[in-house]
Amino acid sequence: MNMAQALGLFLSFYASCEGPGASVAYPGPQAAFTARHTDVSQSLLAHFHIYASLHPDLTASQAFNVGDESDGTSWEKLWPSLTSYFGLVGTGPDESFNIDAYMQEHRKEWPTWVKEHGLKEGALEKTDFGFLTMMMGMAIFGREYDLSKSRGIGFAETRDTVEGYLEAFELMREVKIIP
Repeated sequence: MNMAQALGLFLSFYASCEGPGASVAYPGPQAAFTARHTDVSQSLLAHFHIYASLHPDLTASQAFNVGDESDGTSWEKLWPSLTSYFGLVGTGPDESFNIDAYMQEHRKEWPTWVKEHGLKEGALEKTDFGFLTMMMGMAIFGREYDLSKSRGIGFAETRDTVEGYLEAFELMREVKIIP
């Protein structure tokens, strides 16, 4: 989940700025909100790496798609749970809302936020909110992976995609990237 850090930083910063219970619109069009995609959490991916290393006869010199849910997911499913984790109320799509623009408008507040919460310095500055904005707002097509090859060699582990994001957010809290 290469978007987890940017998303976690954005949602925790937004919650700090806008307050508990604030609404946060999905930052993109309806087509991106409902488009299906395959995400893979870091722990499930690690489990596949272990599985592959234990079965080199099945995996050597090959590439595999790995994902949390065989049928993929959508932001429509994820958004309410992910925003709720930060005490926010996720609402439907708003094409005019831009995460990168929001974060840049509040850039002068970053150092104070980091200091007040005792967070790791530099995490905000090194995070690409433009990539997050693009993936959430401009990816208006399905991006589901065919997992049949990894399933075909016996790797059948699945995971709820929301749980994968929440695990990433918890790890970010532990290492003081988010409060």
